[in-house]
Amino acid sequence: MHKSQHVMTFPPCYSFLMQDYVWQFLNDSEIKNKEDIIKVVLKNRQIEDVSEFLNPKTPFEFIKNDKEMVALIKEHVIPAKKLILEAIKKGQEIIIHGDYDVDGQTATAILWKTIYEDLGYKNVKPFIPNRFDDGYGLSIKSLANIGATLSKRAGQALARPALLITVDCGIVSIDEVLEAKKLGFTVIITDHHESHKNLPKADEIIHTTNATGAGIAWVLANELSPETSIKKLGLAALGTICDLQPLIGFNRSIVKHGLLELNLNMPIGINALSQIAGIKEKIGEYEAGWQIGPRLNATGRMEDAMDSLRLLSTNSMEQAIILAKKLNSINTQRQDKTISDTFSAIQEIEKENSDGVIKNFIVTSSTNYHEGIIGLVAGKLTQKYHRPGIAIAINEKEDIAKGSARSISGISIVDVLRKFNELFEGLGGHEMAAGFSIKPSNIPLLKEKLYSLNDWPSEIFNKTLKIDAILDTNLISLDSLNEINNLKPFGAGNFEPVFCIKNITVTNFSRFGKENDHLKLFLEDKNHNQFTGLAFGKGNLSNSLKNGQTTDIVFNLSQNTWNEKTTIEIKIKDLKKSIDG
Repeated sequence: MHKSQHVMTFPPCYSFLMQDYVWQFLNDSEIKNKEDIIKVVLKNRQIEDVSEFLNPKTPFEFIKNDKEMVALIKEHVIPAKKLILEAIKKGQEIIIHGDYDVDGQTATAILWKTIYEDLGYKNVKPFIPNRFDDGYGLSIKSLANIGATLSKRAGQALARPALLITVDCGIVSIDEVLEAKKLGFTVIITDHHESHKNLPKADEIIHTTNATGAGIAWVLANELSPETSIKKLGLAALGTICDLQPLIGFNRSIVKHGLLELNLNMPIGINALSQIAGIKEKIGEYEAGWQIGPRLNATGRMEDAMDSLRLLSTNSMEQAIILAKKLNSINTQRQDKTISDTFSAIQEIEKENSDGVIKNFIVTSSTNYHEGIIGLVAGKLTQKYHRPGIAIAINEKEDIAKGSARSISGISIVDVLRKFNELFEGLGGHEMAAGFSIKPSNIPLLKEKLYSLNDWPSEIFNKTLKIDAILDTNLISLDSLNEINNLKPFGAGNFEPVFCIKNITVTNFSRFGKENDHLKLFLEDKNHNQFTGLAFGKGNLSNSLKNGQTTDIVFNLSQNTWNEKTTIEIKIKDLKKSIDG
């Protein structure tokens, strides 16, 4: 299977509103020499220290030399370490409160394994909130569950003090931390999310937005057990990739070196999940983000994320295989439900926009939507229409609805929703994503208010495709791809290089795939060099193609290995008929 075949397909009988890309060239020059590829791409990324970017320091070197990290460790990590060691010395119960996404799961696993296995302290328990019962992050409900468990064990309400450590959550949990203190907990918060002006009254806070939850957990784990922390680097890389944080600075260091460690000393659970997922090569950012991550995430979306944590933490291959199969099955259910709910959402939106004019906000609601995947649906809608997308799951029995929103650059979705704060039962988030609860009776009014907003220039809703530069066809080669691969890991803040070729001839083409929704093109340049291009999800473009026409294409370079033979391949992101074609 080609790596880019992870596209959502819908029944071919349904015609969707489409929006053309606006091509934006980040560089006006044409790249004619292999040596110029990296120079142009890094200039486009505004990377000044080329040597450091291509050869990032190890995380161990980074935390010793980076001013922010040095200060963070001195002022907060070391004091947190002392609190943990004091709790161990006193025999106190330690609770690690994580989150149900991959970043939260890996952060929990890193810290739990460090204390339980490396420090040999057995009185430490992980807790992952249940999305449906406890809600998001550190909550009053999750504290009640933890408190009830400890009381049952002790025979009374917290017979002795306990230590609560949050990972990947807690930085805005002012009321919840006060409640935890009332219950008798010592509280350490480790988090990377945006903070409010007022911080929770925790005993210690380790916070930076320049790392992920897993990255911060690794820094604390390294302070607790420096001789074993390298074993946790792969989990930190996995959490960082799946949390879609910019892969620059410390995050790039964690991912670059963590992936090496992940493949060199693969945790048993990741090994099992890789086998079940059919990964036959080394785990890179693609395999981590698109094959392993979704399977780990699926439990928290559909059921309970504790099984994912168990998989990340187990030392038994037998148990790992059982859990990996379960995660794979849940992920299949998640995929099917995402497709059906997104298709239903698009049908509703197409009906509402039957005049072909797309509103500035895309809002859909249904009693059939699954609360665990509305964020994915909102993301699909935003990606398709290049509008802020909102998907709302209605629970008629409890007279409440949960909404998830995703946005586009230039529109802070949480600020927009706060304009109508009186409509919500609860609201939180940031510029690009938000979540809320709302009474079903208020949904029509919310839609009306959103649809009436017109505070932005029309250009902001253009679907832009950023292109690094025009590439000479002589550079479409495995040598050029090897040069590009020096820029890995790709991700947010360092997207995979995108190039353009103008006036290339389509000699033949065909559709393929289960629904004929993909397109294969046979291309030839003016020097009669021939190339193969694959355009996934763009089978409908065949209606506007004909043999012999010239076209402009935008693409990534890729390789395809078949029968032990490796060839260069063009992954087409968009194409337009040449003006002189």
